[in-house]
Amino acid sequence: MPDTPAPLWTVLVNDARQHALFPADLPAPAGWRPTGFTGTEEACEAHVDATWPDIRPLPLGS
Repeated sequence: MPDTPAPLWTVLVNDARQHALFPADLPAPAGWRPTGFTGTEEACEAHVDATWPDIRPLPLGS
């Protein structure tokens, strides 16, 4: 039996610049938009770690 490929994830961002991983085959939920990075869960986690070092959200309205 062949190995099943790992599901693809995409990195999303919201207006407070918070990041989230979301299944790549689904549309982004309201308030979130794709960053353009898609890959395995591990690759997406590494991307978030590299690009979002300060996990505090931005104050809304600033």
